Amino acid sequence: MIEHISAVMITKDAEAHLQESLESLRDFKEVIIYDTGSQDQTLKIAQKFPNVTIHQGPFIGFGPTKNEAASLASNDWIFSIDSDEVVTPKLLATLQALSLQSQKVYAIHRQNLFLGRPIRHGNWGSDWVKRLYNRSFTRFSDAQVHESIIGKDIQKIPGHLLHYAVDEVQDFLLKAARYSKLPHPTPKKLHPVLAFGRALWTFLRSYIIRAGFLDGGAGLVISVSEFNGVFFKYIHGFYKDKDK
Repeated sequence: MIEHISAVMITKDAEAHLQESLESLRDFKEVIIYDTGSQDQTLKIAQKFPNVTIHQGPFIGFGPTKNEAASLASNDWIFSIDSDEVVTPKLLATLQALSLQSQKVYAIHRQNLFLGRPIRHGNWGSDWVKRLYNRSFTRFSDAQVHESIIGKDIQKIPGHLLHYAVDEVQDFLLKAARYSKLPHPTPKKLHPVLAFGRALWTFLRSYIIRAGFLDGGAGLVISVSEFNGVFFKYIHGFYKDKDK
């Protein structure tokens, strides 16, 4: 039983993989779920787990909402996990045995699944995410999207998170488009030509330099989506100022 670390998750309409995710957290004495308005079976699923405590509140951006959720835990050590992620046995063993240092932030490798298939190349193939931290020393940034735990003393740990990144391609592309419209920590303003160049570099780095093409069609879809995300992020910033 992991008693000194609280697992913390924010949810909204997260029924798809929540059961499997919470099953993987059964060895945590405390799991905090902060729900921001689910209309599906999310809360009913969560209520079945005796180690889960449910809180409800507004969504105020990913970074601020995760900080609010972490403040509700009884432990200072916070393991942040998403509802479409699953703790593997090796990662669980690592968390049980890890000698924690308060000023460190611990990063975990995330194995992304595209329609159930592991992605091993491109930007998604080497996906290390900062997820374990001491809230007395640090927190998530205030970014509305692409939030990250603040800290430079990073330690990678063994094991990985299984991430159901894409269940349906259409939903994946719509999600990428929505994310590009969310407020970013700093204004993103580039002329459309420069925005295209920045997006093209993102595509080439993922698909060619990091060998995303080895993942076949999935690698191409992911790289094109990353191109679109970068391009529209800068275009939104550019024309938002033009409209003022």
